[in-house]
Amino acid sequence: MVAYMDQLLWRCVADLPDQYISGIALLDRQAGGDFTSVPPLHQDLILSHGQLVSFTGLLFRHTIDAMYAGPRHVNRCDDSPSGIAMAYFSG
Repeated sequence: MVAYMDQLLWRCVADLPDQYISGIALLDRQAGGDFTSVPPLHQDLILSHGQLVSFTGLLFRHTIDAMYAGPRHVNRCDDSPSGIAMAYFSG
């Protein structure tokens, strides 16, 4: 999963790191500081907040892709997150 996320964030999709940085900053703001330090129920409420819907969708898609993709390291990318998942599946 780490190799997949590294490939996705830093090699494949140009604006993806900015989307993650912005989304994580918004999570922290909604939590009043550090999202990881609030109780799980409060985290769930924050994640379902309207401003975060697109970011949580992005996280969900990337997590599912990473969990179900093949174990090989990907050396090629196209310009979409699903392209890297397909590279994992097809080799």
